[in-house]
Amino acid sequence: MALDYVLGDEEDHYLATASGRVHYFENVRGVSAELFTDDEGRLHPLLMAFPISLTDRERPARCSVRFVFIDEGLSGEAKFLRYLDAVEPLLRAVGSFEVIYVANSESAFRSAKAAFWSRFSQSAARSRGLFGEDVRAARAPSRSQFDARFTTLLFRHSYPAIQRSKGAGSGRVRSAGEVRTDK
Repeated sequence: MALDYVLGDEEDHYLATASGRVHYFENVRGVSAELFTDDEGRLHPLLMAFPISLTDRERPARCSVRFVFIDEGLSGEAKFLRYLDAVEPLLRAVGSFEVIYVANSESAFRSAKAAFWSRFSQSAARSRGLFGEDVRAARAPSRSQFDARFTTLLFRHSYPAIQRSKGAGSGRVRSAGEVRTDK
């Protein structure tokens, strides 16, 4: 599905490698590497698992960054929530971004949209005070500093049914030249 997405959107400039992504966020956008790498300096696995692109290759330091999440239908909302947990600090540091939720079923769109906006809407920057009054969080960015967008994309392609492994199968793989002798 990721390949279908990338091939269908050739206008964006994709950050295809881990080193390219680290270089872009750290050197071009000036984001602290601790927001998107582990203790050994490696890109967070969920940031490498999905496409990331720039909307304007001519102005990479100021353009909006697209983060694509591919829902293959196996792990549902839980994986998207883990993805948001992993990328939220980076998204906030980038400031202008779009998360594109790609799936071949609309079933999770509503909950994904709600999860996204619960983190990134202006009202998410507010909390309820002791007596019910709205209290703004101290680090809530202004609209001019923070431009978050969420888009859903439904693929209508026919993909083969993927089933979770239940321990079935031979448990052994034969090499191409191996001859079976247990007849």
